[in-house]
Amino acid sequence: MDQLHHLLASNPLAQSLLAIHPNDIVHPDFQPPQVWHEWWTWATSPDQWQSIPGNASDLPPSIAALVTAINALQLPRAPTPDPDPAPPPPPALSRGMSPKKQHEVGVMAAHTLRILPADKSAIRIVDIGAGQGYLTRALARQLPPTARILALDANPAQSAGALSWEDRILSDTPHAEITHRVVHVTPDTLLHAIDDWLGPDPAPVFLLALHSCGTLTPDILRAFISSVASPSSWHPAGFLVVGCCYNRLAPPHDFPLSHYLCSLPSPGPPSGIRSITNPLPPTPPGVLTLPPSAYNLAAQTPAVWPPLPAPATHPLLLSHKKIVWRALLAHHLESRGLGAFPAPTGGAITRLEKDDTTPTGNTTDSDTLNTSEAAPRIGIGALPVLQRLGRLPDSAYASWPTFLATALPRIGVSPTLPSTPSSTPDTEAPSDPDTPALRVLAARIAVLHTLRCLLGPVVESLILLDRVQALREGLGPAWDVRHLNLFDQAAGSGRNVALQVRRVENM
Repeated sequence: MDQLHHLLASNPLAQSLLAIHPNDIVHPDFQPPQVWHEWWTWATSPDQWQSIPGNASDLPPSIAALVTAINALQLPRAPTPDPDPAPPPPPALSRGMSPKKQHEVGVMAAHTLRILPADKSAIRIVDIGAGQGYLTRALARQLPPTARILALDANPAQSAGALSWEDRILSDTPHAEITHRVVHVTPDTLLHAIDDWLGPDPAPVFLLALHSCGTLTPDILRAFISSVASPSSWHPAGFLVVGCCYNRLAPPHDFPLSHYLCSLPSPGPPSGIRSITNPLPPTPPGVLTLPPSAYNLAAQTPAVWPPLPAPATHPLLLSHKKIVWRALLAHHLESRGLGAFPAPTGGAITRLEKDDTTPTGNTTDSDTLNTSEAAPRIGIGALPVLQRLGRLPDSAYASWPTFLATALPRIGVSPTLPSTPSSTPDTEAPSDPDTPALRVLAARIAVLHTLRCLLGPVVESLILLDRVQALREGLGPAWDVRHLNLFDQAAGSGRNVALQVRRVENM
């Protein structure tokens, strides 16, 4: 954990890459940090980013050193070998599930049954964020009828859907009793829901959460530690939680959690690093502070990137093109004087920054609106104009002229494309990615995006180890706390690491 913390808290290159979003570098006033000089001058071809993930020897020394450190420090992601692989779920249980969901439900159900106490007749399981109840039903079918499951979800429609599935699938099959409750989970509401459900039942309770979004995972950890410290009629038996959606965390309340990580010195970002779209939030002095978009990046999975250069049809190439071309669109608008970047609060901004209810057919290039309400989502690189653009079909990225012809009308701007973009003189404002100036800019955007994606698993690794440390601090030596790679990322399960807690005496 110390080395991960040092990389994120004290390495100027890593800090600057996390702090500066690809949309920042197309701003007319952007100046790259000095620590970028090596790779900034190296990045001249839009395909250069493909050499980065696994070929450090051909990179600029500063980038090679960073990639080497990333590969050495991030947690490995290969799935933990399973001595008893789960059989495919019965066809009835597979209904409504994608192959990814089938993989995750099957593996998590099998692992849960493996680590529960040997006597499962009295076990009580709480499925937190149960959704449509896929995991709930998979467990219920494999537990004795005397076992009980409490399925919690904050969405009444999800709980109703789960009940409907149960009526169709489990009505003629012996299974554990299932109770559904609609609860917005916090540490207090979770413990109260269990108390209300069990009453005086002195049963062992195992907590379970598949894809525990954002703040839900820290809240489950807090509730479990509290249940151990202040026992009720029931007693905690352990938990298995797979977290996700780190962008929904609320630092510093949700990260860092452990006293140890909070105690490590964090000097803060070096001077001279300023992001227009990704500002650092205010945090107490000395506490590790990551820019908001770092938590989005923690969801990246470069470990499953294909051998590069990839086939031209590989989805990774299209995803990179989307990042690059949408940033170039902001550059294109700036070059036409349309103000893609938000003005200071209260200043004049273009109608492009209004909300999505503005008709796109009635806007001219010169329209402005005095308002301070049209601001991007703070801290994640969002620009109002790109938010308004929305999702474009993949076919829009077939060529740069096609992209402009599709994107610009979406935001009420005439494309005014040259009839032969490839012949546009270099002396004109670049309007095609084949011009030298735009080609270099595209290369730099792509390299920046790739390096940020590679740092994402480092951020996630530190979040996971911080949670393990917080549990060990809060529970003491009577509990075994570990992380394990439950799912296979190649099956589409990007968030494949589970936190597992069991009583040492039951192992």
